[in-house]
Amino acid sequence: MSYGVQGTAYLAQDVFDEAKRCYKNFIQIYPKNEKDGPITEVYYYYYGCLENTKDTAAIDSLLKEWALLLKDLPPTTDVDQLSAYASWRLKYFRRRFSYLISKDSLTQATQTLDSIVKYTKLAGDVIVEQINTIDDHRDLAMAKGDYTTALRYAEENLEHTGDIGNRRDALSDRSKVFEKLGRYREALADLRAADSLKDSVQQANNREQLNRLNKRFALNELQSQNNLLKQRSRFTTGGVAMILSVIALLVFLVLNSRWNRKLQIKNTQLQRERNVVVAQNKQLAIERDHAEAASRAKTAFMQSMTHEIRQVLTMKDIELPDAERMDFCERIQENTRLLTTILDDLLLISDFESSSELPPSEPCVVSAIVDQAADTIRSIVAKTVTFECQSTLPADQTIESYPRMIHIVLSKLLENAAKFTTVGSITLKVSQEDAKLHFSVEDTGPGIPPDKKDYIFERFTKLDSFAQGTGLGLTVGRMIAERLGGTLTLDTDYINGSKFDFILPVK
Repeated sequence: MSYGVQGTAYLAQDVFDEAKRCYKNFIQIYPKNEKDGPITEVYYYYYGCLENTKDTAAIDSLLKEWALLLKDLPPTTDVDQLSAYASWRLKYFRRRFSYLISKDSLTQATQTLDSIVKYTKLAGDVIVEQINTIDDHRDLAMAKGDYTTALRYAEENLEHTGDIGNRRDALSDRSKVFEKLGRYREALADLRAADSLKDSVQQANNREQLNRLNKRFALNELQSQNNLLKQRSRFTTGGVAMILSVIALLVFLVLNSRWNRKLQIKNTQLQRERNVVVAQNKQLAIERDHAEAASRAKTAFMQSMTHEIRQVLTMKDIELPDAERMDFCERIQENTRLLTTILDDLLLISDFESSSELPPSEPCVVSAIVDQAADTIRSIVAKTVTFECQSTLPADQTIESYPRMIHIVLSKLLENAAKFTTVGSITLKVSQEDAKLHFSVEDTGPGIPPDKKDYIFERFTKLDSFAQGTGLGLTVGRMIAERLGGTLTLDTDYINGSKFDFILPVK
C-alpha cells in the first residue's frame, strides 16, 4: 500500500519513471486472491504513466494482464458488492477504449463502449461516470467522422455540466465539433464563451499551483515515514505500514488546509497582478487537472487502506503473547478511530468548501437520530459520569431534513462533552419551537471562558493543547449547522460547565 501511495504522489508531479517503478513493485508483491479494489486502482493509474510516456508496447501488455485479472474474478449477485464489482471493470474498459481510439481500432472501440455503458449502469449511474460516458460517445463519433452525432453528445455534456471549469472544457470540445461541421461562427462563439470563463476560475487555478508545492513537500514526508516503517517492521508489519501511510496523507491534508488559509490573503495581491497571471493560465490549467487526479487517487487509496487496517486487527498468525497482542490491537483500534475521525473531519470541510449544493432532504424520525448519536458516545463516557437524553417531542415525530448531517453535529457535541467531563453528568435535550428544532448538550466539565465563545469554532483550535484531537469537531459542527440554515453557539450564561445550542429550521 505504501508503494501505491508513493507511486500516486510521483504521478501527480509527472515523475513518471519513479511512479512506474512504485506501481511495478506494488503489482509484483500484491498477494494473489486478495481484494481486487487496491490493485485495480494501481492498474488504472499505472496506465496513466504509460500513456504519458507513450509506451505503447507496455500499455498493450498491461491491458492483457489487467483483463486476465478481471476474468478470474467471479461475478456477483450481491447488491452490496455489485457497485464495486462494476466499478473495477468500468475502470478497465475506459482505459481500453482510450487505447483503441488512439490506435484507430474503431470496431473494437465500439464494442468496448457497449461494455462501458453496461457497467456505468451497474455501478449506480453516478453523474460523473455518466458524463464520462457521454464524452466517450462523442470521441468515438469524432473518430468515425460522424460529426452530427458528435455534436449531439457534446450538447448533452453541456446540459449535465455545472462546474465552471468543466463547462469551459465542454464549450471547447463543442467548438471543435462545430469546426469540423464548418459552422465557424458557432465554433468561434463557443471559444469566446470558454475564454470568458478563464477569469472565473482564476482563484481556483492559483490554489492548485500552491497545492502542487504541497504535494512535493508531502512526498518527502511520505518517504520519511517509509524509512521509519522499515525500522519497526518487527511489529505487526502490515497494520503499522498502512497506519503510517494514513498519517502521511493526514500531514498532507493538514498542510494543504493551512496553505489555503494563507492563500486567501495572497489572492488580494494576485488580483493586482492579474495581467501577468493571465499569460500563465494555460499552464495553471494543466496543474489543476493534475491536482484533481491526485485528489481522486488520495480518496481511493484512503478507502482501500482503511479497509485493510480493519482486516489486520483480526490477524491471528503473528507470534505475540496474548496480552501483548491485545494491547497492540487496542492501541491500533483506538488510534485508527482517532485517525478516521480526523480524516472524516478534514474531508467534510473540503467537501463543504468545494460545493455549495445540499443532497436531497428526506423524512426522518427525530428520536431515531438522537438515539443513534447517543449510541456513538456511550462507550467513551467515563464511568463516573451520568449520561441521559431528555425530549419533549413525541416518539414518532417526523421531519423533512438531513438526518446524516444532524447526526454528525450531535455526535461532535457529545464527543466534545465526553472528552472533557470526568465526573458529573452529560445531558442531551431536544425540543421544538414553531418551525425550529432546539438541541442542547450540557455537561459538568471545566467549562469555556465567555471570551472564547467564537474562538473555539475556528479550525485547529484547542483550549487544552494536551487533549486528543486536532480542534476540528466544533468547526465541522458549525459549518454543517450554517449549511442547513441553522446555528451552533456556546451558551455563555451557563455556569455549571459547558452548554452548546444547535437550532435547526425544519419542515
